Amino acid sequence: MISVVIPTFNGRRYLASAIRSVLAQTLAPDEVVVADDGSEDGSAAIAQGFGAPVRVLALPHRGLPATLNDAVAAARGDVLAFLDDDDLWAPEKLALQVRALAADPELEAVFCHMVQFTDRAAAIADPSEIPAAVRPRAKGIAKSCMLIRRASFDRVGPFDPGSRLADFIEWYQRATAAGLRVRVLDEVLAFRRRHGRNTSLTQAPALHARYLTIARGAIARRRGPATAD
Repeated sequence: MISVVIPTFNGRRYLASAIRSVLAQTLAPDEVVVADDGSEDGSAAIAQGFGAPVRVLALPHRGLPATLNDAVAAARGDVLAFLDDDDLWAPEKLALQVRALAADPELEAVFCHMVQFTDRAAAIADPSEIPAAVRPRAKGIAKSCMLIRRASFDRVGPFDPGSRLADFIEWYQRATAAGLRVRVLDEVLAFRRRHGRNTSLTQAPALHARYLTIARGAIARRRGPATAD
């Protein structure tokens, strides 16, 4: 059973396009959990308008990591996928990633390549509308690129509620330390939209500081506890 989690906070401008890209999958998910982090712009109503298999989890505003954790707890699937409310998927994303998991029982998570595109006017609703000239591809070690077995996610643990910035970076560092067995598909299956409200743009200094803190913590854990001479 495949559960797709879409967290949103005041994301009505792009949310419908994100949900449609999930519902257009050649391998349909069993459920789409839209976790609304106390939006005040009608995002929940947009998601509710789709009907099954979309269901809305209405939550008080507590930030992205807590919202993600509540959504995972509510999800029924034994395979989890995540999509940011302003991003898009290629139609074959779930099919190719599920096939990869099925082919290798030891594999725990599958990522894919992704491209970033700029769309400040909410004009792009489908990956086919992204101009080919702005499609630089990158290895997508990102939430929207991941499909993971539920048992493997639980083995790593939930997102850190204190990491309101860089939530996935912190989680993936723990996953790497735990020896999560992953594969990155060659195909471009996820599309990250850049616009005026991206955290990477609006909170860049704080985000970079958080990255540095996570890196220092990872180095300290690898070194182990200090010992006296």
